[in-house]
Amino acid sequence: MNLPLFIMRRLGFRADGRERRSPGVVIAVAGVAIAVSVMMITLSVVFGFKNQIRDKVTGFDSQITVTTIDEGSDSFFSVDNDFVASVRHVAGDRADISGSIVATGILKTDNDFAGLTFKSDTPGSFPAKFVASNIVEGVMPDYDAGSTDNEIIISRATSRMLRLSVGDRPMVYFVSDGNVKARRVTVAANYDTSFGERDRLIAFCSPSFLRGVGSLGDDMVGRVEINNLDFESLDEQTRHLRDELNRSYFTTGTGRYYICENVLTTGAVYFSWLELLDTNVVVIILLMSLVAAFTIVSCLFILILERVRMIGILKALGATDRFVARIFIYLAMRIVLLGMLIGNAAGFMLLWLQYRFHLVPLDPEAYYLAYVPVEVNVTDIVLLNLAVPLVACLVLIVPSMIITKISPSSTMRYE
Repeated sequence: MNLPLFIMRRLGFRADGRERRSPGVVIAVAGVAIAVSVMMITLSVVFGFKNQIRDKVTGFDSQITVTTIDEGSDSFFSVDNDFVASVRHVAGDRADISGSIVATGILKTDNDFAGLTFKSDTPGSFPAKFVASNIVEGVMPDYDAGSTDNEIIISRATSRMLRLSVGDRPMVYFVSDGNVKARRVTVAANYDTSFGERDRLIAFCSPSFLRGVGSLGDDMVGRVEINNLDFESLDEQTRHLRDELNRSYFTTGTGRYYICENVLTTGAVYFSWLELLDTNVVVIILLMSLVAAFTIVSCLFILILERVRMIGILKALGATDRFVARIFIYLAMRIVLLGMLIGNAAGFMLLWLQYRFHLVPLDPEAYYLAYVPVEVNVTDIVLLNLAVPLVACLVLIVPSMIITKISPSSTMRYE
């Protein structure tokens, strides 16, 4: 039988001769609960923020983008089976491979105009799904149907700037082969990613529309976008893919030279910004750990002072300092576990409320998000809940040594 554990259970959280819980215990439980809930919320908010921004940057740029340079020719190329096989060899069968065409044009109404980048994505691909998931007005056109070739999707910001509504039919002007080509288009939908300049500068259309403007064949693309890859090994996969695609170019000196860029390069400014969040997380966790440690140590001192007579009696009966210290360490750990339980419950409740109702808004112009995102990473939460009691045990070892200074004779005069 574990006698110190048995005595701890009999003691409870009440001081000698009191019916109510000790104020020190209440403060300690509250301190641990606040620290745990704040650390949970911090981890979930940062994890959600990083994933949301990463998904938006990837939605516009794709994880890996392949373009080409061919001497004496333009930058358009066809995606044949050999090309796809080379990509699959490096990226794996799960990779989402899609072709796209990009062209700059001027969207003009009767009273205003705006220069936009028109981008066409393969229907059903990752970039096309990204656009569809951010439509806020209208319906995503079915670009597999020939009747939707002239339907475009513009951002809500562009619609407001040009005073356009879904269903309006403005003109678009392109410069191709030294000639100006005009096309009448229909605004099929508005999207909104809250991503600042990207929203204001990019419009989406069907592949057939841009192929017609550029007089391209049905299998021609301006770039190949590869997604659904492991983000942790993106740089390595990019290097391997570049080597694989350019193998024949370096060995024979003929053919196309492919340029492979990943989103870590094209969106470096955003990912550098996100890396700063990791520093903020470390600072917050350290501060909350200090708060929890301070309250736990303070609580232990209070518990010892409130039970000085009991300590003296136990020592008079032959209990060792280690025996008595274990009683108070168990009691303090019980307080830590209670605080963790309350902190986890409060943290999950606040996270759910934010996830469900978006109670805390953000300025999209500054943060690229309309509200504070939250996403629970189970691994991080489990590690946090394992680390808190471990740290608490280490913190309590030294303060518990104060029991060695208490003698049975001095407790008889203690009030």
